[in-house]
Amino acid sequence: MNRIIISDKEIKFEEQDGLIDMIVEDSSKMLDGCQIKLIVKESTSLKIKQKLKKQKKFHIILEVKPEVVLNVLDFKQGENFQMKYEYSLEKNSILNLLKFYDTKQGRESNLIDLNGENAEISYHLKTISREDQVFDLKVHHHANTTRSNVIHHGVNMQDGSLSFNLTGIVYKGKVNCILNQNSRIVTLNEKKCNINPNLLIEENDVIANHSAFVGKFSEEELFYLQSRAISYQEALNLLIKGFLLENIHDEEIIKTINQYWR
Repeated sequence: MNRIIISDKEIKFEEQDGLIDMIVEDSSKMLDGCQIKLIVKESTSLKIKQKLKKQKKFHIILEVKPEVVLNVLDFKQGENFQMKYEYSLEKNSILNLLKFYDTKQGRESNLIDLNGENAEISYHLKTISREDQVFDLKVHHHANTTRSNVIHHGVNMQDGSLSFNLTGIVYKGKVNCILNQNSRIVTLNEKKCNINPNLLIEENDVIANHSAFVGKFSEEELFYLQSRAISYQEALNLLIKGFLLENIHDEEIIKTINQYWR
């Protein structure tokens, strides 16, 4: 697996198989952040590890070439973040993207362009919010038979609040596209959280749907576990871990979640 490490002082391509080209803007700008461009030429996997104590502005551009299948794990820890991502997928390319954030606060914008026929993205964000976090995402379906599956799951704790702003766009004449949005915020405090799902569809031959939920775990879920001699707090911890750990097998992330909910 390719690994990129981003810290306060440097950006390092720790492991690479030669299938991804990385272009970093002038490294002297690392004091404030910089632009990182990744060009993926053949099918491979990538882990991006970000550990930032100071707030920086990063702009990450990811280009997936035709016929490429790319699996990405983006793991972010730190105090604050301000990120801009751009993803472009060419014909018959697939991007499976899993993001896990354990940060206090920040803002992130994501722009996804499905440029070629049969391009497909599976975008799954999981975040633990301890202060204010805002995520903006737009998916543009520029070609026929493109697919986007967007999942945002978050837990807000301490003084955390979350906002998910999601937009899927299909243009006139782009047919056989599929768009799915699924968003859920589990609230562990009384802070206000928002989910704003949008589907802007200019074509009839499209399948599009979204779901959104903000709230706590249901009493039925908790009661079911408590009826099996599990305490309320243990039941709550199990539900949170199950919610965050779905489809995650990375040991660093599992260890991070266990720090909060054992």
